[in-house]
Amino acid sequence: MAQDLTQDFIARNRPSLIRVGLFFGLAVVLAVLSGEPGMLHVLESLLRLGALISAFAAYFMKDRSIDAPTLTRWDEAAFLLILALLFGFLGGPEPI
Repeated sequence: MAQDLTQDFIARNRPSLIRVGLFFGLAVVLAVLSGEPGMLHVLESLLRLGALISAFAAYFMKDRSIDAPTLTRWDEAAFLLILALLFGFLGGPEPI
């Protein structure tokens, strides 16, 4: 029964999960290519940018977040921002 719920969740939210996964993967690749000392800070900045882009897309596409049965772009923006804050916390103070 739990597996059926998981499969149903994934099937309903596939486009949103793909968007978040692709953006996170692209952000990780660009952060790794930026160099070792500030990799976490670059990743944090890219994830914040992704959250901002997703929030703008949600606003301009008139995404409804409260009554939506699936994940929306607002949810994507919130998830990317949480990841950005987590990586910013793990990165420590930003090097000058």
